[in-house]
Amino acid sequence: MSDQSESRSVFDEVADALSSLSPSERRVLILYFGLQGGEPLSIHEVAVAMALPVAVVEELKERAMQRLRGGGGPDGAAMALNHDPNGAA
Repeated sequence: MSDQSESRSVFDEVADALSSLSPSERRVLILYFGLQGGEPLSIHEVAVAMALPVAVVEELKERAMQRLRGGGGPDGAAMALNHDPNGAA
């Protein structure tokens, strides 16, 4: 499989997985991971962008990631989103 087709496959898996999330969960992950071509944002930056408390954004992110890892989306998508682009633990 070529790198381009492999990348497209992961992109499709991520898009499919994101569609299984609530709009708020989806928005948090898009902003946090920079999934629409933007720079990844920190949790604090996502909270400001969404006008939500940091604790709410953290909960939305954790719930979304848990849903993706727990069968809410394809395994490949969960793996693609498993790393932290902001370097946080």
